[in-house]
Amino acid sequence: MINPHHVAELLSNLISERLSLDDRNNTDSKRDEEIAKHLYDHVESIFESSQYSFETEHTIDFNGDSNTEQLQDDKEEDEDDEEEDEDDEEEDEDNEEEEEVEEDDEEYEQQQMNNDDEQFDEEFMEVNNDQHHHLQKHFSIPYIKRAIDFYDHINEKTGKKSHSWKAFQHRFPKVKNRSYIERFRKYLESGGTKKQKLDQIDQYTYNKFEKARSKFHFVHDIHLKRWALQKAREINDRTFEASDYWIFQFKRRHALCSRKVTKLITQREVVDAGTINNSANNFVNKIKTLLPEYRGQNVLNTDQTGLEIEMVGSRTLSFKGEKATFGKVRSVHNTSHSYTVQFITSLSGQPIGKCYLCLKEKNGHISDKIKKNLFQASNVTTTCSKSGKLTSSLVEYWIHNVLKPAVGNEKVLLLLDVWGGQTDQKLYSTMKHLRLEIIPKKTTSMIQPLDITFNRQYKHIIRTIYDHVRLYDINCNLSQRNNIIKLTSLCYNQICSKNFIPMHRYSWFQGGYVEKDPGPYKNVEQLCFRFQEYDCYENQCINIPLIQCSYCEKVLCFYHFFELYHIH
Repeated sequence: MINPHHVAELLSNLISERLSLDDRNNTDSKRDEEIAKHLYDHVESIFESSQYSFETEHTIDFNGDSNTEQLQDDKEEDEDDEEEDEDDEEEDEDNEEEEEVEEDDEEYEQQQMNNDDEQFDEEFMEVNNDQHHHLQKHFSIPYIKRAIDFYDHINEKTGKKSHSWKAFQHRFPKVKNRSYIERFRKYLESGGTKKQKLDQIDQYTYNKFEKARSKFHFVHDIHLKRWALQKAREINDRTFEASDYWIFQFKRRHALCSRKVTKLITQREVVDAGTINNSANNFVNKIKTLLPEYRGQNVLNTDQTGLEIEMVGSRTLSFKGEKATFGKVRSVHNTSHSYTVQFITSLSGQPIGKCYLCLKEKNGHISDKIKKNLFQASNVTTTCSKSGKLTSSLVEYWIHNVLKPAVGNEKVLLLLDVWGGQTDQKLYSTMKHLRLEIIPKKTTSMIQPLDITFNRQYKHIIRTIYDHVRLYDINCNLSQRNNIIKLTSLCYNQICSKNFIPMHRYSWFQGGYVEKDPGPYKNVEQLCFRFQEYDCYENQCINIPLIQCSYCEKVLCFYHFFELYHIH
């Protein structure tokens, strides 16, 4: 790891020792600030990187000939230009269009004739790094080609150049002296400056990446490297190697990173993306026309989501370079089997009714003996199935024991997805004032409010608690039946806090159902797990804190939160 302050001190010492400076010029200049900024950017890039190397970029520079030789060559060209001007005047009598151009050129030449040689000498002597960078930044390849073509144009009658140097400068005023011409030729021969080539490679590689990701193809560093090398060979740049450092800088420039693929789709789904977007927009527009007929707390969305019996994440901090990364769980079997929870949220941002919990039971039912010992939670209605998933009969049970008690005889608009087990109108026949609207297929991730925030935030609480129990070897099996009910009750209670109402409202805004942005909100991570206290709120407790209650804001350990059932 480098020390930036030490680097700055060493650089200052080197400048003092090796460069003779004029102390009289102490005024700050804009150029000094630019150079300091560039140096800082390089130091910052090295400081933030895990490894670094230095590469030297080669570009065409000023000719190594002496000033005398250069001036002598230019003087001879001036003499030739004067002869060419005389020939041009004869030819202009036959060409009316060229005559107008030459008249303008002659006027410009007369104005500059007296001091032309002196001005050329001064410009030539003042050629420095600033002009070198000026060439790279301000002359594109098409501009250079036009300049060379104009400069080299031959008069068919005389066999000499058609345009004088004055005419050239009148047409291309950014070209300050003839030394640019030779450099322009070399740039064209090599396909442009080094920087221009790198810019072409960069843009080509990014375009290929953007096109690949627009089609949802998998892209890795090796593909970036191949695209870059392909373009380098195409523009005849044999020095470019697409090093690891270049790949690192490319990803940094374009804000690219490696991401876990969260969903797999087929080519058919890619082609149908436009149709899916249209159906989503049409559904949202339809619902927006219905909203004035209902109160905010009576516009509802319900959805089921599955949770593994033992929740575990897919990422962890570990050591670089390790061949395999392992994670310990209590039961691998429980990480692949799940149970289901179902929530209801309203347009007003408040969750409605109880949480509906469907446990996975081997025989598809719970015996009377087990029922007597089940944990009783006031905010959870519990059922079960053989698979841990809902069926039509269990949906009917949910309607009568969760939905109907929550809304009563109110006029209700209920949005739900296309799963066939819950869309049969006959299931809701006892609810006379209920209107059912089915969210189109494959659009739920975009327009179903529960899928936008609620479900993911709820799972975040569950997963964090499982991680805490495993990390600190707490003797509690959260995968047991009663502990699942207890944990569901506690986590559902937390996410029903009024502090999460802005987050729940945002999901309706993000889905497009409301126009007004509810404003900033805090999610589960910010409210429940980013606490500053490192001691449990309860006196004399030395346990590691787990969670900050979203109601009372007390920081609690696992024992005081879970074992003692901290609920509001």
